[in-house]
Amino acid sequence: MLDAFALLVQHAGPGEVGEALAVPLGPWLEFRPKRPVMITADLVRCTDLASVPVAFVLGALGVEQLLVVPMVVAAAEICFTAASVTFLRYLLPPDDLLVANGRRESTTWTATML
Repeated sequence: MLDAFALLVQHAGPGEVGEALAVPLGPWLEFRPKRPVMITADLVRCTDLASVPVAFVLGALGVEQLLVVPMVVAAAEICFTAASVTFLRYLLPPDDLLVANGRRESTTWTATML
């Protein structure tokens, strides 16, 4: 909710809201098991995005929800991405990490471009 406060009350821009999300997540994520963080982040994104059509059907969709949903999705995306990069080290031997990271980055940027 810190993000909603920054956005609505302090009229913060996207950069300030991103900093408010990312800065506390780094230390929190560092000492957590990575796979459960990735699973939880995906479930949070799914639930959060699914809340929009459900709220629309129930006639309860508001501007507040449309402002908060992207912030929650962004926080979950930051958690998932940070955990996935670190989790790769546990899946592969050190000799394969360079190629795996290159493939992961190529796939990510190709998908972003498309």
